[in-house]
Amino acid sequence: MDSKEVEALLATVDYYLKAIKTGEEKWFDKAFYPDSVVINANEDDATKSNIPIQDFVKRIQKRHHEGVATEEIPLGYTVSYVGNVGNIRLDFELIVGDQTLWGTDYFNLVKRGGSWKISQKIYYVTHSN
Repeated sequence: MDSKEVEALLATVDYYLKAIKTGEEKWFDKAFYPDSVVINANEDDATKSNIPIQDFVKRIQKRHHEGVATEEIPLGYTVSYVGNVGNIRLDFELIVGDQTLWGTDYFNLVKRGGSWKISQKIYYVTHSN
């Protein structure tokens, strides 16, 4: 694998992590395509599990506006890509206020115009405190 491509893929996920920690729109814009979706794999109801990125952004920003500290801490990752398609598995610890969750994100990324962005985030929470 080309180390420059791996660095670019990981930089995109870093934008995502900054977006979660700050709630700032600029980081979400750098990380996601406007038509991206977020899928909660813990939800059995498909009508509730898939949400547009705009709704996900609003959810995170609402937490920040309410003073709820939110941070996703990476615990480990794997990267793969072929051409303009990439995938990153990120195991995480997520702190939301006084609650801690652990789980895994799968980011599907597409490279367009020389830049990687997330087209789909699928996550699964394995356990919480």
